[in-house]
Amino acid sequence: QETAFWMANTLIPLDLAYIDEKGVIVSIIQMQAMDESTHPSPGEVIGALEMELGWYAKHQVKVGDKIEFVLADQ
Repeated sequence: QETAFWMANTLIPLDLAYIDEKGVIVSIIQMQAMDESTHPSPGEVIGALEMELGWYAKHQVKVGDKIEFVLADQ
């Protein structure tokens, strides 16, 4: 579904990656602390992954990269 995030009551800046149904990063947004403006997804996504500001650039993760979710053994 399409979605949006905002940073009201969030005290630290964050990077947010929107992820589609294939696990592909379709957008990376830098969001500032306490900002109440909305940051919409660029279409339908299955989720978003928040990291500290600058994390994606530091680790050379970019739009088009694929995320694989691995469940830990219980």
